[in-house]
Amino acid sequence: MKHTGLFLIFVVAAAILAGCKKDFEGAAKDNLAPETHAVTDTIIRVGNDRFPSQVQIQWWGSDPDGYITGYEVRINGGTWEITTKQDSLFTLIIPGTSDTFDFEFEVRAIDNKGSRDESPARLFYPVRNTAPSVNFYVPTTTPSRNPDRSFPALRFQWQANDLDGISSLDSFEISWNDTAGTFTKLPPGIRDVLLVGTNLAGTVTDCDIYLGSSQTPWGRKIPGLKLNDSNVLYIRAVDKVQAKSGFAVSKKVFVRKPQSDILVVNAVESQFTRASIQSFYTTSLAAATSKSFDILMATEIALNNYTELSPDPFTQAQVFGFFSRIFWFSDNT
Repeated sequence: MKHTGLFLIFVVAAAILAGCKKDFEGAAKDNLAPETHAVTDTIIRVGNDRFPSQVQIQWWGSDPDGYITGYEVRINGGTWEITTKQDSLFTLIIPGTSDTFDFEFEVRAIDNKGSRDESPARLFYPVRNTAPSVNFYVPTTTPSRNPDRSFPALRFQWQANDLDGISSLDSFEISWNDTAGTFTKLPPGIRDVLLVGTNLAGTVTDCDIYLGSSQTPWGRKIPGLKLNDSNVLYIRAVDKVQAKSGFAVSKKVFVRKPQSDILVVNAVESQFTRASIQSFYTTSLAAATSKSFDILMATEIALNNYTELSPDPFTQAQVFGFFSRIFWFSDNT
C-alpha cells in the first residue's frame, strides 16, 4: 500500500508539470511616462510687484511604474539642459529694451527607462531688473591715505554690486561737483581711477583719466575740477537696461593750484618740531632764491589720516610732476 500511494503522488505531480507553459502568457505593459511638478503653475505679478532677476525655482517628479533618474530644464523655449537637481538659482538676463520681462520656465522628469514627461511643468516668472549700487571706499591702511588737501592729481576707488550679476553692469558715470552736468562714462570693469589736471592756468581744469593701474592716460577726459577750491567726485553705476544707481559722493578735498615750480616737502615726523624746522628751511630758501614755492606736508596726520600724502606711489609721482625742483627735509633718513 505504501508503494501504491507514492506512485499516485508521482502521477499527479507529473500531470501538473505537464500542464505548465515554458513562457509567461500575455503582452508586457508599456512603460508609463513620469509626471513633473513645480512649486506652482503660474505666478502673476505686474508693475513694481515683480521678482528681481535672480529666481530660486524648485521641482520634483513621480513615476507610477519606475523611478526618476533626472530632469531637463529650459527657459523661454531654449535648449533642454539635463540635471539631477531638484532646485536651482537662476539669473535671468533681461533684454536691453525693458526693465521688466516675462520668463517661461519648463522642467520635465526622466524615468529609469529614459521616458520623458510629455507635458512638462511650466512656470511664468515676471521679472524686474534690479538697479545696481556703488560706493566709494578707502583701503584700510593705518593711518589711511585719503588726502584732505592735494595738488590736482587724485585717485578714487569704489565698490559696485548688482543683484542681477556683475556681468549686467554697462558702465560707470563720473562728474566733478555736479550731478546735473556732463558725465564721463567709464568701462564696467574699472574700480579706481587717477584724475590729473591738464590745464592749470585758469581756475577750472579738465583732467586726464588713468584707468586702474594703467600709467598711460585714457583717451577721454573729465571736465570741471576747480583749482584752489573744494571738490567732490560723483559716481553712479549703470546696468545694461540703463537702470542707474543713486549717486555716491566722495570725500571733499581741497585742490591746490601750483603757484611755482618749486615744491618744499616737509617730511618731519615729530609733530613737536615740524613747524620750527619748516620755518628754518623756508626762511633760508626764500632768502637764498627770492622765489615763491609750494609746500607739501608729507607726514601730517589728522584723525588717523594723512592730510596731504597721496594714496599710492604713482599718484604721488604725478603730484611731484607739477614741479621742476623739489626741496625735501625730514628728521628720519
